[in-house]
Amino acid sequence: PNWTAVGVTWLAGFDFEIKVIARIPAQ
Repeated sequence: PNWTAVGVTWLAGFDFEIKVIARIPAQ
């Protein structure tokens, strides 16, 4: 497998979840 692509995809999803979780208490 292409670990670079896997890492980028995982980091993108992780960053997305962080932004969503961080946005919930703000509202």
